[in-house]
Amino acid sequence: MCPLRPFGPAGGLSGAAAAWADISWDRRGVLGASSHSPPAPSGFLSAGVVVTRILAFSDLHHDRARAEALVAAADGVDLVIGAGDFCNMRRGLPGAMTLLCALPRPAVLAPGNAESVEELAEAAPAGMTVLHGQGTTIAGLSLFGLGYGVPVTPFGAWSCDLDEDAAAAHLARCPTADILVSHAPPKGVVDRTSRGQSVVSTAIRDAILRIQPALAL
Repeated sequence: MCPLRPFGPAGGLSGAAAAWADISWDRRGVLGASSHSPPAPSGFLSAGVVVTRILAFSDLHHDRARAEALVAAADGVDLVIGAGDFCNMRRGLPGAMTLLCALPRPAVLAPGNAESVEELAEAAPAGMTVLHGQGTTIAGLSLFGLGYGVPVTPFGAWSCDLDEDAAAAHLARCPTADILVSHAPPKGVVDRTSRGQSVVSTAIRDAILRIQPALAL
């Protein structure tokens, strides 16, 4: 399993949480995963083995410069994954999605605590798949997404959150996945806010240990 937390700044994406990753797979399933920067060309690694290039990001927060950098960084990737917080405090989501219209498809989005799943589904550009407590298969890879803050955050009524029991119930629907996408971090990984408050999820940690995805974003 290759966890991509923390994402960290990548290339010209100063301040943006982003990373590139490769998944190699064949007809038997996923063979391995690695993270790196910048992306290399996708295609066949060897006979029957395909490499899928992924650009993953989170916490755009309606930043135009970061969105432009993401679009530039996405050149040549096979799959884009956005792990939430595209806007700020439930405001400006349509505008944030407009900034991402030029990202290549397929693309998968999970809501953060700054937008609800309903708001994201309505605002997402055509061809982008929104996942929250559900999965999909793209280019032979299975993905499962869980959005929102977990557990309930200290940020106030605007924040879209789940308690641990609700998160565990959503994650129980996922028996297996090649890629597990969550907005909230698992316990023990990037689990403190800018104010030093611990915001951790044991449900997400336990799901990663149970599912053993090739990538945990």
